[in-house]
Amino acid sequence: MNSFIPSAPPSLSGVIPGDGWYPDLPVADFAATTGLGVGFSPDLIRETLSGAMLECMAGVAAWRAGQTAASLAGVPGPQLGNDSAAVLHWRRAVFALARARLLGLRPDHDATKDGLDRSDALRQTADTWLAIHAQALRALTSGGRVVVEAL
Repeated sequence: MNSFIPSAPPSLSGVIPGDGWYPDLPVADFAATTGLGVGFSPDLIRETLSGAMLECMAGVAAWRAGQTAASLAGVPGPQLGNDSAAVLHWRRAVFALARARLLGLRPDHDATKDGLDRSDALRQTADTWLAIHAQALRALTSGGRVVVEAL
């Protein structure tokens, strides 16, 4: 008798450590926030999150240099629950960039028309995550939003 036993999603415990000024980011929060499904190893997820954090740190380095707060959580601004808006924007920026990078690593398509259509949909999804990342970094650094309409 043959049986099918579905595999459980990989354990996504642990944190991606911040540098003392930027906070640690729990890997499980990334998966829950972005709706990450199965198909990515925990090691790949952690590596991608670490790279996204470093990329975000580089992207806001000039803004960070002008801050006087002891940590990101101490940057003046609104609070939502127990978190500062700055921390929430930071998490959203890092998580969105990591999600876009993961989608780029595994486009999950084949040469059939259905596969190519799926590839196009995933590319649009990755672009959406990159837009969320950019908006979060602008919100963090008070850069505002830019709306561009195609003519």
